[in-house]
Amino acid sequence: MRTLSQLVALWVAAALAACSVKPATFMLGDGQFADASQACAMTQDCASGVCQSNVCVAASCTDGTKNSDETDVDCGGFCGPCAVGKACAVDTDCAAAGICDTKLCRVPRSCAEILQHIPGSRDGVYSIAPTGVAGPFSVVCDMTRDNGGWTLLLKASGDSTLNYNASAWTDGNLLNATDLTTQAGNAKYQSFLSLPVTTLRGELDGFRYTQTFANMTAQQIFTGNAAIVMDYSNFNFGVPNWSTQPYCQIFGVNTPFDYARTRFGWSANEQNDCTSNDTAIGLGLIDNASGNLHGAGYECLAGSCSAGTVAGFHPFVRF
Repeated sequence: MRTLSQLVALWVAAALAACSVKPATFMLGDGQFADASQACAMTQDCASGVCQSNVCVAASCTDGTKNSDETDVDCGGFCGPCAVGKACAVDTDCAAAGICDTKLCRVPRSCAEILQHIPGSRDGVYSIAPTGVAGPFSVVCDMTRDNGGWTLLLKASGDSTLNYNASAWTDGNLLNATDLTTQAGNAKYQSFLSLPVTTLRGELDGFRYTQTFANMTAQQIFTGNAAIVMDYSNFNFGVPNWSTQPYCQIFGVNTPFDYARTRFGWSANEQNDCTSNDTAIGLGLIDNASGNLHGAGYECLAGSCSAGTVAGFHPFVRF
């Protein structure tokens, strides 16, 4: 008598080669199941669990029965991935980059979790459902840079749409949320409102910079107080548009010092007086003295600017 493991191996090999199940006799305890094409009185008589017109039918991925190596009815194992909520054994039993968690397929909580469970995942659009969110939503994932697993929260074209005072930084509304691309534009996604942030990454002129937070959403971060450090160690020195000043050099979010302010980036002054900073570089800019408003760009509008006076927008910034 062949063992069960040998028969399963034969079934898989036959299915791969001919897309059908080779007839075989299965044993379970003292009870013997009928081969495919043998007579049966009920489903329990058949190895496949499928009895049609008193004849056992070979297992298939469309027979409405959990059999073979399926983890749920007609899915998992050889039959292909299962939908959310279906039973699974491993991540590959789940469809659409789903996660197998406590034997059930679920939507991943973040781009980082997708990459953790499916190494080698490509950049692109995925579906996530952070804890506490009513339903899944689509996001753009960067799976390749800075160890991957980054989720796009917002992007700015540099016009005034996402300037420092724009309500989008603090309200619960979305902006062009269907623009799931990394092309230039203004957009604010559901991830901005729902995804807990441990590391926030900005990108300007291809230069990427980060700041850490304690599991706060971006909305909570930008609604809150200034989170700054007196530190320019991560400044992009030597770039023509990154013109800065020698005093009050700070980095962070919601920089509090007039005249020039930024939602996420750098600020400085030509005097050792942090109440009148004239430099702002990054995302969400305002210069109260000149009235300049930009979603992203550069401001250095007084003396001692390292690369001269600069006042302009950047065509595309994201984090």
